[in-house]
Amino acid sequence: MGVPVLIVDDFALKSLRLPQDEDFDDLVAQTYETAATILNSNLDFSEWGDAFAGNCILGAATLDRLRHGAYCIVLDGDSFWAPRPMPEPDQRRLAKSDKNASLSPFESAFCSTSNWHHYGDHPRCRYADP
Repeated sequence: MGVPVLIVDDFALKSLRLPQDEDFDDLVAQTYETAATILNSNLDFSEWGDAFAGNCILGAATLDRLRHGAYCIVLDGDSFWAPRPMPEPDQRRLAKSDKNASLSPFESAFCSTSNWHHYGDHPRCRYADP
């Protein structure tokens, strides 16, 4: 195949079906012991077989190749993707004008939040000098 590293993100997020399971097995077989493989999953090893629900034997062979000589790194803790609270609008940056007086709370936060400053050219947003 010619790749030095194979990276599989979110393995077994969904079950593999025909021909996906066979394609994945072929990919793993081609890179087996010839390329580094990095695979991440939210599932434990014991649950990886569920990804091959339609063909358990093929799944066992594929997982054996993946596990052979593998290092397992378990990350534990809060998810990076945990929701974060919406930042409060920076009222100092929002100019006081008749046009801005009619902004909805969402538009006000959208237009004045520093994280979204690149949307400052929104037709209903006008910024004052800091």
